[in-house]
Amino acid sequence: MDAMQLDLFGNPAPPPPPAPILVREHVRRRVAPAPKTAIALRDEAIAKIQADRKEWLAKARGVALVVAADAGSVSADDINIPLPTGASPNIRGAIFWSRWFAPAGYIKSIRPQGHANRIARYHLTQEGRAALAKLLEE
Repeated sequence: MDAMQLDLFGNPAPPPPPAPILVREHVRRRVAPAPKTAIALRDEAIAKIQADRKEWLAKARGVALVVAADAGSVSADDINIPLPTGASPNIRGAIFWSRWFAPAGYIKSIRPQGHANRIARYHLTQEGRAALAKLLEE
């Protein structure tokens, strides 16, 4: 026999309310983009320098071509032209992001602000030699 719940006055109590149905709301979470890699950051910076400082880079690459032809190799320390106003000394690294130059090893920087850090030496590629010949014709 079913037992019935009575209220204080002997009347049958109403049935309990049904248990609430818990619905889990879908929460949209923003997924943070993956942080950029060091290589991606470097490539973006080089692309920005190449877009913003075309004239300076053309002049510096011309100097680098001549130095590499005379000395056999060239480094950022060998480029002795003034930097553009407000430019970081790191702009010198963008000079060698060209098919004209190929890495040929490392040396210690001789510039005081370089603190004897390792910098790359480059030699001319076939395209670099062709660019040098074209430059010397002009």
